[in-house]
Amino acid sequence: MDVKWDIYVYGEWFYFVRSWTSELMYKVHYQNKDAELVLDAIETSLDVNETPNLHEQNINSIMLTHVLGQVWPYVIPKSLHSSSEKEIALYMFSQFGNKATIATKSDTLDIILNKG
Repeated sequence: MDVKWDIYVYGEWFYFVRSWTSELMYKVHYQNKDAELVLDAIETSLDVNETPNLHEQNINSIMLTHVLGQVWPYVIPKSLHSSSEKEIALYMFSQFGNKATIATKSDTLDIILNKG
């Protein structure tokens, strides 16, 4: 219950499933290009209008924290920008589990991962 996600690969698709409801939240197409894994299509039934590129940011953060074990921020949805720190922390834990240790209002896709 602390991680919140089951992530599977089948064919050329990643499946992001809520571990406690078995609900498919994201289906993400990928390609292997040279030494890179390119995620090039997202299917979701979730609201796509709430925060610009919210789902791309969430998938990027889930891949980095849950799959690669990195410490990485999650974006705070615009609807929570005026919420208290406690409300934001509870939301982040309910969505991403104990891997969501950092939250930001900034676009997490603009952060450069130091490969050092």
